[in-house]
Amino acid sequence: MDERVLGAGRVGLPRGLVVGRLLERQRAGELSTRHVVAVAETVGVSERTVWRWLEQANVTGRVEPGVRQGYAVSDEVLELLEADGYDHVLVDCRPALEVDTDNVLLWATDVLIPVDVDQFSIEALELLLGQVATLVRETRIEPPHCRGLVINRIDRPFSAFHQKVFDALHQLPLPVVGEIPLRTAVAEAKNKGQTISQYDPRADVARMFHALAVTAGYLPETDA
Repeated sequence: MDERVLGAGRVGLPRGLVVGRLLERQRAGELSTRHVVAVAETVGVSERTVWRWLEQANVTGRVEPGVRQGYAVSDEVLELLEADGYDHVLVDCRPALEVDTDNVLLWATDVLIPVDVDQFSIEALELLLGQVATLVRETRIEPPHCRGLVINRIDRPFSAFHQKVFDALHQLPLPVVGEIPLRTAVAEAKNKGQTISQYDPRADVARMFHALAVTAGYLPETDA
């Protein structure tokens, strides 16, 4: 299986792009079980699920899942959130445009989009914004405000290609509110079930996350 399809799961491309590439192989008579198994393992779903996606795409003519109507945060949940005095509730979605992402987009007031310096990032971003536009059109919700992009896992020095992608991300009509370098401390904090500020508050990346929260409007500038 070629690197482009395997890379889809690693960089978090939406389901539609993965299914579209598999369909191209299927229509060319090149699709085999090993392709489906590789995608399933990479994306983190079962082989049966990938075959079901392909079957649905062949039947409906759509590689993206259909828009699901009627999802909302209940009044009871909203009351609990308000009672506990939260200023912001952040929901970290899986990198896939499926039911959980649809749910969040339907009630979110704004979105913050992480991207990697990768050849698929801009394409994946366009698909995400297209999904938001579809939800707005078909459910008549108020469009969520995009606070901007976070360029994640930056690993310098860049190759000429990655520098080109990095520059292209900065040229998009969306603000870049933060740049987070690749650091082992982030993975170590995650493994311990802690935030980076809890794990190592003196780390440079902890300060960067704090600055990101300020720039994105989640923390006041005077907050220490």
